[in-house]
Amino acid sequence: MTVAKRWMILLCGVFVLAANTMAADIPGSRDHPLVKRMAGSEINLYSQKDYDEYSLFCAVAPTKTFVDLAKTKEIKRVEGKITRTRYKLPQGVSVLEAQRQYETALKSAGFEILKSYGPNEINAEWVSSAINQGGTDWIRFPFGPVNPRWSCASLKRPGGEIFVQLAPYEQQENLLIQVDVYEPRAMANKMVDPDATAMAAQINTQGHVAVYGIYFDTDRAVVKPESKATLEQIAMLLKSHTALKLAVVGHTDNVGAAAHNASLSQARAKAVVAELVKSYGVDALRLQASGKGADAPVATNGTEEGRAKNRRVELVKLP
Repeated sequence: MTVAKRWMILLCGVFVLAANTMAADIPGSRDHPLVKRMAGSEINLYSQKDYDEYSLFCAVAPTKTFVDLAKTKEIKRVEGKITRTRYKLPQGVSVLEAQRQYETALKSAGFEILKSYGPNEINAEWVSSAINQGGTDWIRFPFGPVNPRWSCASLKRPGGEIFVQLAPYEQQENLLIQVDVYEPRAMANKMVDPDATAMAAQINTQGHVAVYGIYFDTDRAVVKPESKATLEQIAMLLKSHTALKLAVVGHTDNVGAAAHNASLSQARAKAVVAELVKSYGVDALRLQASGKGADAPVATNGTEEGRAKNRRVELVKLP
């Protein structure tokens, strides 16, 4: 056998080994970019949602039972991007080593370890609640966590504080570690705005129409390019109904000072009017800018979903 053929066989073996290693992870799963995995581990459960509710247990006493947790108000409910990954760790790794390896890696990534508990400090029911988050897939009953440990870490960034909750534990003959990453994120607006014909119909029957496809950066009043499709429909509405005059009314949620929100909504309304006049040839005399701040909500400001509905532009028919 030639040297070249030997190298070819060796390389094929390496590629097969790499493919087998990657194939161990369940389809569609991947490591979170902020959290490394331990060598030799594989993902056997995975979930990622761009926007969902999640419970942070960082401030909850770790000895509480299911009954205690049902009563407590210490659990912090948050909304944002949730990535949940469960790894099966290789043989020979202890629960303690898994906890310490991950804590060290998180510290190297800039995280602060807020809480770190061992099996003698923590209630298995508490860990089950923290891992399951309302489901049963993450810990398969009746085989609950054995010798569980638990850590909570945070990373402060300009866009908000990121939290990692991790729980290494034994289950039957396996050593597993659950790694949950919460990232604050506003809910993306996926509502479809009415077209020019539908806008006209709603204005004729109700006197106004709400549009959500006009976008601004947080706390700014510059119309973003992504607003083009909605602006085109507004311009088409005005060109099709030459006698129609509109008040362009800006609305915000209630986050921030009332005076600031009123000023911001007014500035955004003016920006929309200016864009319609400049880029779409609409007569400025047919438009009037107005800002209402958070004074006219259409949904609760107690949830991100409600706040997203309140952040809008309304077109109101003028006499």
